[in-house]
Amino acid sequence: TSKEAGIPTAAVGGIKTPKDANDIVESGKASLTMIASQHLYEPYFALRAASELGIEKQVADSMWPTQYAWPRRYLK
Repeated sequence: TSKEAGIPTAAVGGIKTPKDANDIVESGKASLTMIASQHLYEPYFALRAASELGIEKQVADSMWPTQYAWPRRYLK
């Protein structure tokens, strides 16, 4: 874990959901998560994560591109 190492660490690979990334950081297993392949699959993963986790909801909601407005109704 990051605490055991005494230095900041990053978790990579297999992180598919916002909850996965959040749980890793909150549990202290890593200082941050690096999400690459999921961003390639879903370019607006960070915005979906902010929306699902309730982080600055008004800001996250306003940052969605117009063309992604219709599929957002399926995320809630």
